[in-house]
Parts: sequence; C-alpha cells; structure tokens
Amino acid sequence: MQDDLDYVLGAERPIEPSADFARTVMRAIRNEALAPPPIPFPWRRLAIGAAATGVIAAAVTLLPQFDSGWLGLQFSVRLQHINQALTGSGAFWLAAGGLVSYLSVKLSLLTTA
Repeated sequence: MQDDLDYVLGAERPIEPSADFARTVMRAIRNEALAPPPIPFPWRRLAIGAAATGVIAAAVTLLPQFDSGWLGLQFSVRLQHINQALTGSGAFWLAAGGLVSYLSVKLSLLTTA
C-alpha cells in the first residue's frame, strides 16, 4: 500500500487542463472583454440635487423670518399660518420631501437631454 502511494505521488506527470476547460475559460474571457463598460455614477446629478435641496431648505427656513415690508403683510401672515399648521402635523416634511424629490427628478431629466 505504501509502495503504491509512493509510486503515484512520485510520478511526475504534468497536470494539464482538459481542452473543454480551456475553451470555456477563453470564452468567458472574450465575453468579459466584449462587455460594455459599467455605467458611471451620476456625480453631476447628485451635486445638482444636493445644491437644489440646500437652496430649498434655506428658503423654507429663512422665508418666514423676513419682515412684512419685503414680502407684503398679507403674504407674510398667510405664510406664517401655513407654516404653523404644517409643522404641527408633520405634513410640512412630507410635502418638502415630495417637492425635493419631484424637482430633483425633473432636473436630472433636463440634464440628461
């Protein structure tokens, strides 16, 4: 038994892959070389969306703080009532998120054309 094991392990036969294995590997390499490059990440769209989100957030935060002389008394009072009603119910954040999502999609569609 030991002699048989020594004979099998001692023989220096070259190990070669079968022709089918080599063909399969080369086919996979060719397919990979012919594949189109991956789609790049849309960094420009991300930057535009982030900038738009910042502008909208700043406008929503700062707009009620302006005095009535700039915006007009009626508009300012109405805006404050709307702001109080929406912030109390949480609908403000829902509406703001929907608006930002809508605007970012519209803006991204404009930049792809």
